[in-house]
Amino acid sequence: MRKDIYEELKNLASANGISIYKYTNELLEASIELEKNGIKLSMARDQILLLTKMMENYKGLLILAPFSTYKFSDKTEWKKFGKEIIAYLLQFSTDKYSTIISTLFMFLSFIADVNISSNILEARSPLFADEKLQDIIVEMINGIREIVDFNIKVEKQYGIIKVNLE
Repeated sequence: MRKDIYEELKNLASANGISIYKYTNELLEASIELEKNGIKLSMARDQILLLTKMMENYKGLLILAPFSTYKFSDKTEWKKFGKEIIAYLLQFSTDKYSTIISTLFMFLSFIADVNISSNILEARSPLFADEKLQDIIVEMINGIREIVDFNIKVEKQYGIIKVNLE
């Protein structure tokens, strides 16, 4: 184990009032449980950091609402939302690619099965049979595209949205 990691573990274990042995076992046990359930640690870490930053540092951008509210919203509001959320989150990260992927994964995972392979994010959901829902998601991504300097291509298919980051 690297010395810097050992020192960090020792400090965290001490702050939690437990031995480094017990603390390390707790971390490894939690990590293994996540991985066994199909949750990649790096993705979980990115999502937790993303949500924590949003909850701690910015109030008023997101609210929980019934899913059906998208039917009554204007596409331009979703584009504006995409711009605002990515502009806000990029303040806390130097890795634009990871921030974009984590943000899209977080939002889409509520309504779709999301897979990431290389530079392509693919979301599949029976809900995407609704063209209006697909359109507002595309508008949100278009808002993100206007803020970042990545070439983002979005492809809509029946039940599928593919996002290619180049």
